[in-house]
Amino acid sequence: MRQLARRESELNELQDALDEAAAGWGQLVVVSGPVGIGKTALLHAFGDEAAKGGARVLRACVLDKARTSHSVLEHLPGDVASPFADDGSRPVDRFASELLDFSASAPIVLLIDDLDDVDVESPGCLGGLLARIWSARILVVASEATGAAEGTGIRWTNVVHPAPCRFLPLGPLTPAAVSEMLAESSGFLPTTRIAERCLEITGGSPALLRALVRDMNAGPYTAGTEPLVGGHFSRVVVSCLHRCAPDVAHIARAVAVLGDDASPPIVAMLARRNQDAVNRAVAVLTDMGLLSNGRFRHAGARAAVLNDMTDEERSTLHGRAARLLYDEGASATVVAGHLAATHQIEGAWSVSALAESAQHALEGGDVTLATSCLRLAREACSGKAECARLTAALMRVQWWVNPAAARRHLSGLLEELWAGYLEPRDALTVFGGLFWTGQVAEAERALELLSAGGTPPQDHAWLSAWFSAWYPRHAPALSTASQQGTVSSSLMGHLWQRRTTEGALAGMDDFLSGSTADDVALREVVTAFTALVHSDPADDVVARCYALEPQVDGDAPVAAQALYQACRALVALRTGDTEEALAHAEAALGLMPAESWGVALAVPLACAVTATTVMGRYEEGANHLARALPEAAFDTPFGLLYLQARGQFYLATGRPRNGLSDLEECEQRLATWRVALPGLATWRSQAAQALVELGEVRKARRMVDLQLSTLSREQVRLRGTTLRIRAATEPPDRRTPLLSKAIGLLQQSGDRLELARAFADLARTHTVLGEQALARTAAQRCAVLAEQCAAQPLLERMIRAFPELRAEEAISPNNPDAPILSTSERKVAVLASQGHTNRQIAKKLHVTVSTVEQHLTRVYRKLQIRRRSELTLRLALGEMGHAGPRGLLPSTAPLWCGRTARDPDRCLELG
Repeated sequence: MRQLARRESELNELQDALDEAAAGWGQLVVVSGPVGIGKTALLHAFGDEAAKGGARVLRACVLDKARTSHSVLEHLPGDVASPFADDGSRPVDRFASELLDFSASAPIVLLIDDLDDVDVESPGCLGGLLARIWSARILVVASEATGAAEGTGIRWTNVVHPAPCRFLPLGPLTPAAVSEMLAESSGFLPTTRIAERCLEITGGSPALLRALVRDMNAGPYTAGTEPLVGGHFSRVVVSCLHRCAPDVAHIARAVAVLGDDASPPIVAMLARRNQDAVNRAVAVLTDMGLLSNGRFRHAGARAAVLNDMTDEERSTLHGRAARLLYDEGASATVVAGHLAATHQIEGAWSVSALAESAQHALEGGDVTLATSCLRLAREACSGKAECARLTAALMRVQWWVNPAAARRHLSGLLEELWAGYLEPRDALTVFGGLFWTGQVAEAERALELLSAGGTPPQDHAWLSAWFSAWYPRHAPALSTASQQGTVSSSLMGHLWQRRTTEGALAGMDDFLSGSTADDVALREVVTAFTALVHSDPADDVVARCYALEPQVDGDAPVAAQALYQACRALVALRTGDTEEALAHAEAALGLMPAESWGVALAVPLACAVTATTVMGRYEEGANHLARALPEAAFDTPFGLLYLQARGQFYLATGRPRNGLSDLEECEQRLATWRVALPGLATWRSQAAQALVELGEVRKARRMVDLQLSTLSREQVRLRGTTLRIRAATEPPDRRTPLLSKAIGLLQQSGDRLELARAFADLARTHTVLGEQALARTAAQRCAVLAEQCAAQPLLERMIRAFPELRAEEAISPNNPDAPILSTSERKVAVLASQGHTNRQIAKKLHVTVSTVEQHLTRVYRKLQIRRRSELTLRLALGEMGHAGPRGLLPSTAPLWCGRTARDPDRCLELG
């Protein structure tokens, strides 16, 4: 890199001075400018040019500031200034005479770098020389930094007074000079924008620009991107600062500590200097290229200054800055930032500022800052009640990102709760922690305290409903609600219906802290999570689940993200999307460690085990089952979901007795709880399946008949699954009607996995009855669905049973020979298959009964059937010329899993 860039005018001025000196007009030139502006480089360049022109160049600089006598003269060449005596004495006249003698043969150029650093004696000696160069061929060029220590300028004023003198100030580099330096040193052609950005960062300081270019050359810098500020730049910033006067460096540190709040009055108070001193220092630092408008030009420069300070110095300044800014009315967040950087926090004002800052940080989504502020405030607080309040707030905040860390505060807060130090809101925090971690007895006692402490009745009812939904055996206030319906419906009444009311869900709000967007996200995900486990999802529940997605992006609380992934896994399982279910379950488990999940860990584990079992990945399923699960989880519906998953795993791996044992435990717990949980009702069908495999067919039949008697018309998925198992308890010649009805219900529900199993049973039934064509068609439908659901064991069984099924046929949903129904015919056929009368169909479709009859006549002819009871099975086996989800189901099927409609009747409008 050229040491000089666009300094031609300054070099020309020095050359003019040399020409005048060579003609007998001796003089002094003082080159001035801030540290790092290029004074030394200019002196070196001029000295080289002068020597080439025949002048004798003598260079002197101060290498050892500890020397106090004639330091400049001692660094002149020995033939000009011979060694001094031990006492440092030497007549000035002798020194001047020697220089005058040398100048007779050639002009003398005496270069003195860092004029402001010389000792006390050298100015007087040089002053004697300068008094004699009026008519001599001697040019003295000295450099002097602006912002030097006080007093230096006064001494040199006395020196230059007798001699002709000119001053040569150096300013910052121009944009053109910056571009030139970048082009010569960076290895790439800088754009105008990059050159301008480099000028903004360095303020035109050559020293800073050279350091910046070194960082860009050394680091992974791509041409055209933001300049890379690194170690070279930081070291030069610190070096320049150390060369400044102590006051300038001290004020620079104050500016660095204050950051964006570095107004001149605040800087003066923090640095404990008068305003004039601050103004002078800021001007010097601005000329050096470090500051602009009183703030550091670049965060890298500010960081370099902060890092150059000792921990004690930095902590002290931050502590003083916090109090100054607090007194000046600065925001609590700004004050807390300084308090967080100091080692000692004292006074009630600091605790108040930290607590307020934590609240602001939460509102802005900065959980890390909120946590830091609350920790500091808790360390500085006095009094048990105040410390308990801050600890509860810290627990609420940490619960968003790391429930495992939050629960460490639980035991201490529990003691404070029993001692009466906690306010209702903080008691709710403790209740939530106990609730989440399965400490049921303590949670019940906390709930009693909340009730006695004046919690509003509606909020207490909601908390009771929520508690009962997770721990049905301990249901404290749901006996009436249970008589009116299931725990799920009571819970949904509290959770969903009140969610838009002002002030609603106060209990959950307090548990999860405040009224921030993160709180709403976590609250609603917990609600959806609970509802999905409790219910056999209908359109509205699933739609609400999917509607939460925008609230649980990467910025949402980790707990909300993890629970949402578990929700998605549940939904995917109940539609047969096993690969998607496994992906969501593993994502949920990866977002939080096991200890953060509490009793809810059972849900993602259950989903992962179920999915891997269906997919035939039994080793993975066993690994998930090997993970420890809190014992309290089995007192929750989540634990029953886990037992069902483990039971299915045992059935699939040839251990029906073990599977039956897990499923019967579900029965025992549900009987103890005395509640209806539709979302877990499949245990009975699964147990019946195990009994069939064990040859206990009569017991299996009684079990499924009991289940069928408890299911409502709306529970189509569970009715379809139960009818499929019921068919297995009948002789082959009586299975087809039951399977036909099961297929219709499962097709309507959208559960493709159960539908595949129903087709598999139908294929086996037709095979036993000798109906090979129908068996093969059913097997093909099963294979299509099994492939879509990644149910590899089921797919392989079909192909083994029907070797004529080629793989490409198994995965191809299109049937070129399928009869083509018109849109109107399809609408009528679907409604008829669902059991609607012709008059009901006419009313729904807004047509005449005669039109319905005509459509049905054409449908019967095209599908080659004679009666309405054959419609369901025929519509499933023949695809009506329209591929449904993933190419199988009719597009008119009321699939809530596709999120196209909530009302099955509305699906007819989509055809």
